[in-house]
Amino acid sequence: MSPSLLELLERLLEGTGSRKAAQKLRRWQHKWQSRNVNQLILNYIEAETKLRFHVQREARLQAEHDALFLNSSSGSIDDKKTAASTVSRMEALQKKLRSLSEDIWHQERTMDMLQARLCALPLRRALVSCRKDQDWYLSEWMRTECARRRGCCARACGCCRRPRSERRPQHRGHCTAACACCEQSRGFAVTGKDAWEPTQMALTSNPKTLNLYATRLRDAYFFGL
Repeated sequence: MSPSLLELLERLLEGTGSRKAAQKLRRWQHKWQSRNVNQLILNYIEAETKLRFHVQREARLQAEHDALFLNSSSGSIDDKKTAASTVSRMEALQKKLRSLSEDIWHQERTMDMLQARLCALPLRRALVSCRKDQDWYLSEWMRTECARRRGCCARACGCCRRPRSERRPQHRGHCTAACACCEQSRGFAVTGKDAWEPTQMALTSNPKTLNLYATRLRDAYFFGL
């Protein structure tokens, strides 16, 4: 069957409510149509992971800044040294928040660019279809994976199901090392080299042949399967 007829079949399947079947058809086509795109797949997953990390770190730092602001505005700080320290910390947080806002903007642009580079491939159609469902990331495998890493899917807080901050309502997703709820649960912050993400296992994959974990992430991120 020609690629144009296969694409027509995809649309017919989606039009009749069989999106999962359409995605499986795209995955089947991907195996023989979408060659030399594994590096783009890995780059996209890396960019999305970094975006979630930045958004969650921004939310945590914003919460700290707001708490300090409320405390200082309440007049409960009488000691001048403590007040000066609070102001200094707030200024440092504001600087970090501005930097994170820029990082988030760049990661969003990176993801847009990577998606555009997929052109008219079945993989791009799969990605576009997948993102039409705002709950795409709540597949059973991705929730299980988050819970396995002791993320919020392992608890009843529901953080993964809602935006991490009012400032970015469009950003929802599973936990990274920057998740404030996870930090509270484990009792300490993860910084530096310890802020390693399990997704890195996929990024070590050979672009010619994705490893098992990278393949599973590809199916979740691009096909919603």
